[in-house]
Amino acid sequence: MRSSLSLLALSAGTAFASYAGNLNYRSPSHHHPALGISVHKIAKRSDPLSSFDPAQLNFTHGVASGDPYATSVILWTRCSPMFDDVDDNSTVTGLVPLFNPVPIYKDTDEHRPMSNAPVCLKFIVAADKNMRRVVDKGTVYTSSDVDYTVKPCWPNKDRPEGIPVSQSYQFGRVFVQQLPDYIYEYAEGEYGSGKDIGRISLPNRQIYTLYDYRKRIATYRTDLDLQASHQSFPWIPVWDDHDNAYRDGSSKLNNTEASFISDGGVSVDQRKMNAVRAYFEWMPIRQVEMDDNLRIWRNFQLGSLVDVIMLDTRNYDRSITDLYWNKNYVKQLQNEASHSLMGSRQENWFYRNLIKSSKRGAKWRVIGSQIVWLGHEKYDSNTGSGAIGVEFGGSAVTSPSPAGHKITIKDSVNASKALVTSNPQLQWSELYYRGYFELHITPKEVQSRFFGIPKLRTRDFGEISLANFTIKSGANHLDRGRQGVPAGGVVENGWLKGGKVVQTNATRDTETGKWYVSN
Repeated sequence: MRSSLSLLALSAGTAFASYAGNLNYRSPSHHHPALGISVHKIAKRSDPLSSFDPAQLNFTHGVASGDPYATSVILWTRCSPMFDDVDDNSTVTGLVPLFNPVPIYKDTDEHRPMSNAPVCLKFIVAADKNMRRVVDKGTVYTSSDVDYTVKPCWPNKDRPEGIPVSQSYQFGRVFVQQLPDYIYEYAEGEYGSGKDIGRISLPNRQIYTLYDYRKRIATYRTDLDLQASHQSFPWIPVWDDHDNAYRDGSSKLNNTEASFISDGGVSVDQRKMNAVRAYFEWMPIRQVEMDDNLRIWRNFQLGSLVDVIMLDTRNYDRSITDLYWNKNYVKQLQNEASHSLMGSRQENWFYRNLIKSSKRGAKWRVIGSQIVWLGHEKYDSNTGSGAIGVEFGGSAVTSPSPAGHKITIKDSVNASKALVTSNPQLQWSELYYRGYFELHITPKEVQSRFFGIPKLRTRDFGEISLANFTIKSGANHLDRGRQGVPAGGVVENGWLKGGKVVQTNATRDTETGKWYVSN
């Protein structure tokens, strides 16, 4: 069922609402309630004679949904009297708990408006675009304590069980899995430049504070296409290393005295708390059974068709990683028994969920991970015999190719050929286009469809079909057809093991549906 969401901003004094109904006041972790924000103290602080004028309130970043269960889904929006983000870091500084329950605001500070009244928001969810078949409604409060973000949990009573669904990465059909970095922490020019096209990430500096992380995510969310994706499809996100740049998971941040000094006196732990709080406020994500390492790994059951298992292979309990300057040290540790990628607790949870999924009769298991898995089980990479599954790795949506930002198609083909030749498990590589891929899942098969975007620096609706792969139910490997080659033996670009490349540049305008040949 595709539902519609209607939002109406009300002044604080005109409707009864609930602080508790806004999940962003809660702790990101069920097991750490102290990391939440005390709604009792916020209510006590509020001035009953003060309220916002609804005409001064703005829905600054559209709407979103995420973490779909069979019985509920998370909704999200931001309704604020200001377009900037709340500049208050007292939640994670000084001799206070990690998230101070009552931030103190000053009238004179540019980004700290007095939060003496909440914003009351009425939401209506309907099963049709005309908002006539109302399935749920309610009112909820938000305030500067959570950057005026709103995140209620809608009980999805009318969603049918056991229906065929498709799973997609980045702008998919039914929901979006977001695995790589949602944001980058760099200043303008440190990792690419958007100055010539008017896309400079704010604040224009390396980000450390709670305001920094709020503002950076907010800047990304001003992108109209990203807003459209959030508005159209439920997201299932997992953070990557740049989302919270934590300790050994990132090459830009090290838990050292030198790092503390160069980062303006912001400790690694404090920076992570800033990042996690902003992420929880701005992403349509649920609380999970987190532990002291802030677990984000979780699973989703979509009828009897598919179980989606989302891993955290970048941050949770991970041992030291390659920081470029320590390659020899990491190589010496790679065979150590204590060397960990996921940590024993996550690994055991992962195995248990695979077993549970099989026992409950789910047809497929989709595993989301931030990195490429290098398996050790031997199998026939030419036929797929002996494989336990198929791994699809997508490109970034806009970040540069690992082969170079200005690489030509010809050079990208040569680089892809080298990768496929030197890696027996790799069936296809494509290093020129940025884009996304979709998984179309039915009980009988899974189709993986890769799309490339010809133009990135201008808003363009064209996309090129790069390759299509199929997995038959029970096969656990790519279908190779009569030719014995995946993808029907032909791809648009890159290098296909045993196949051929036919560059047509056939481009489809996703807005009009028309086809044309791109330059």
